[in-house]
Amino acid sequence: GTFWTRARIEGNDVGYASVCAAGPHATTLHWVRNDGETRPGDLLLLDAGVESRNLYTADVTRTLPVDGRFTPVQRKVYDAVYEAQSAGIAAVKPGAKYRDFHHAAQRVLTEHLAAWGLFGDRSVDEAYELGL
Repeated sequence: GTFWTRARIEGNDVGYASVCAAGPHATTLHWVRNDGETRPGDLLLLDAGVESRNLYTADVTRTLPVDGRFTPVQRKVYDAVYEAQSAGIAAVKPGAKYRDFHHAAQRVLTEHLAAWGLFGDRSVDEAYELGL
């Protein structure tokens, strides 16, 4: 209700039905029933958009721990994604190629996944070049 009110006051309306999902529902693309239980240890996915007065919808997506604290594995993944996002944002600058931000973020994710042993004995460069 609060999100809808702010969307109406500061924009035109909500841009689409918000996705609020936890547990197994959080992996379902565009889950909108929003009726599942949330349990300690789960992550809550929030994806909501506001339609501006010129009819453009901008969205915000966040993942939060239901009980207020990430598990060690959740924190590890969250920090890797945040670092990748930061690298992507840093790559957006005058003169940069259009996909530089994507490549910067993907490189950081590849480095983390390789450090976690998910590519076996492949190097970061090999995994990145293969698109793993």
